[in-house]
Amino acid sequence: MTTIYSRTIRILLHAIFIFLFSSKLVQASSSSEGSCSDDSESGTCTTNENIECGVWVGLSTLPGTGIGMFAGQDFRKGDPLLDYGDHIIPIVDINSKFQNPKGERSTEEVSFLWTEYTWNADYFGMTRMGMDAVEVASAGFGAAANSFMDFVNVKEEETAKYTVPDNIHRSKDPEAGAFTYHHSRGSFAQDHIRAGEELFVSYGDKWFKGRKKLIGPVPITKDHIKAENLYDLFQHKLLDRRPKLKAVLEEMWDTFVADPEFNLWESSMLAALPEKDEYEEMEQIGLLELKRRKMVRSQEWLEEHAVCADNFYFGVSSIPKAGHGAFAKRKLKAGTAILPVPFIHIPDRSILVMHHPSGAREDRNSGKPEKSQQLLVNYCLGHANSTMLLSPYGPAFNLINHNQSRANVKLQWALPKRSNHFPEMLEKDPSYFSDIRSAKLAMEVVALRDIEPDEEILLDYGDEWESAWQEHVQTWKPVPGAEDYISAAEMNERPERLRTEFEQIYDPYPNNLAIVFKESYRHEMGPYRDAEGMGHKNVYFATGDSNKMTCEILSAKTLYKRTIYTAVLGKGEEEMVLLENLPREAFEFQDRPHTEDLFLPNAFRHDIRIPDDMFPKAWNNNKR
Repeated sequence: MTTIYSRTIRILLHAIFIFLFSSKLVQASSSSEGSCSDDSESGTCTTNENIECGVWVGLSTLPGTGIGMFAGQDFRKGDPLLDYGDHIIPIVDINSKFQNPKGERSTEEVSFLWTEYTWNADYFGMTRMGMDAVEVASAGFGAAANSFMDFVNVKEEETAKYTVPDNIHRSKDPEAGAFTYHHSRGSFAQDHIRAGEELFVSYGDKWFKGRKKLIGPVPITKDHIKAENLYDLFQHKLLDRRPKLKAVLEEMWDTFVADPEFNLWESSMLAALPEKDEYEEMEQIGLLELKRRKMVRSQEWLEEHAVCADNFYFGVSSIPKAGHGAFAKRKLKAGTAILPVPFIHIPDRSILVMHHPSGAREDRNSGKPEKSQQLLVNYCLGHANSTMLLSPYGPAFNLINHNQSRANVKLQWALPKRSNHFPEMLEKDPSYFSDIRSAKLAMEVVALRDIEPDEEILLDYGDEWESAWQEHVQTWKPVPGAEDYISAAEMNERPERLRTEFEQIYDPYPNNLAIVFKESYRHEMGPYRDAEGMGHKNVYFATGDSNKMTCEILSAKTLYKRTIYTAVLGKGEEEMVLLENLPREAFEFQDRPHTEDLFLPNAFRHDIRIPDDMFPKAWNNNKR
């Protein structure tokens, strides 16, 4: 009874305390705005001393968050942080793996850690690629950098470039669909960044709110300002006015506000408060600056405990039709760890199997044949004797191409002192990883010899990968109708007049193409007539690629030497809107779901092989 009574009093006092300050808190916050040295642990060299490295990857300053990315030099606002951007890999219809044939959440546990690292497909114009939800893996800053909302100093582009290199076409090239065409998502300094500062991107407040049960309360936007205002109100308003209650009030503060064990409301704002012994420093320099100073690594620390991530630049590979490649930015010494490779674990590779687009949810239980595998497979590391795949999420690794005779780098397991690698995980069965909700494995790319500036970085993907590729090239045949395929990206570069529905009866567009009304024109339209011409109505379009709506072009006419269009905009089965006097720029082509090259049933799929002498015996759960 005493315990229950005591806890009840604590809860009531906590509620009263928060109530006393809530109105004042909101009011106050609204007004504020080299050479290579041997490493005995690995037998190889560490990173070069005194290297001119712009970006490092090492353990984050935020406890329990794994790796982080750090500035190796000062950056001015707007400066690009790396000479290459993130490769963008779509992960399509993965939600069907978490649902039963009725579309309900499956009771079976399915592990796919990438869902904690992916980005909104709306940003990249990929929402309509699949029949279900599309997620986007942005390996590099998009996945490896941490987020701390009041300290975001990196601005990431919300678009990526789209390039089909070497005029690859599904009618003649076995390389079609074997790698992503979306690349170079840039990351820039949002403000002035000092050397040593940890680099933070924005996950958005919603990301943290939606994961509070998993990771606990994490400060979101302006929480540090609110927390400091709360402390200021307590110290200079409440204590000054009630000196006789000072001891009681300070005990209440320590117990109900500052104690993280008693964060009754799971408040993200209270989580922003510093340690008790830091209050005096906070009053001198402010809470934001106090925290900011704790999120800096020295040059000496980075050289010993991190690996440089900007040893490369982005270019067209010297291997024909291999797409883009990584090239040495500076001379790289033999034996040097030249790139960190943190991994997201995928315990069961079958989750990356895609099914026929006619009904992804039903296909798993209907006996319909498997369609293909996710493109992500080609960027993963694995072994024939295991269901385990390792998916790199750090910068640059996805740029490194395969060549057995010219390989100048190899892989090795990373040192724990300069990565988020936990060697004990190599002794665990793949099924163990299903319950692990954070990345705990990493390798490093190591130079096999001295690599000269501008030399392409090449890795041996393994004999099995080489054999699979050679067989693919020898047996490859184009799919039926391949010669008629034109991508939406290519069509959007053509200035030609759009064909009306009548004209398309005799001169149709390829089956993969749809015409859509561009979201960017939604504010320019004013009132519209409905499709039956019955009066006028205002139409509002939500933002985002997912709300681009398929159109039918009814007519085209020339007005003042410019072609304008009348079209019917479909929004579900119950509402259709007539759009009149629209310019060509109001429309664009999009590929219909499951029609782009990555969905080709004959597209090459094979994981990069982990060498036998590196592969953990405990992961052998798929023996041949």
